[in-house]
Amino acid sequence: MFIKTEGVAILLKCSTQEVKGLIKEGVLTPVFSLERYNIFDERQIIRYRDLKRQIESFRYKNQIVPKHSMDELLRRKKVLITQKEKVYQSFSQHPKTMRMVANETGILRSSICKIVADLRSDNLIELKRKEICKVSKYRAGYYTTNQDLFSNVKQLSLF
Repeated sequence: MFIKTEGVAILLKCSTQEVKGLIKEGVLTPVFSLERYNIFDERQIIRYRDLKRQIESFRYKNQIVPKHSMDELLRRKKVLITQKEKVYQSFSQHPKTMRMVANETGILRSSICKIVADLRSDNLIELKRKEICKVSKYRAGYYTTNQDLFSNVKQLSLF
């Protein structure tokens, strides 16, 4: 079945101008064009809509920070970086406080606290030292995910 531009806009829940923008970007390609009408294959539109929904649900489930716009992702099929990966990479450079990582990445500090707790339970991050934070000027813990900086002491038992 074939659909005109207005029908595509209804299926994708967007304006006809946005559909025309997707055509210009090369995300959607009409089957054929008649003067001022673009005719699309319904299966192509449904595949695009389903792919867009999958990306949005994946982004919501994994607390993803997009590197590019949605349409650019669909066009280039770029990979999204999760907040957890961003925090992990930030701590791997050198020991930092949570406040320093929050300022660097733009992720809320409360989210970073949760991510650090998850990383600690998986033994992927370690508290290196407690000092005065360079940003907040309060005593804070400096964490690292760099395995070379981890302490080698392993306590086997309490007694």
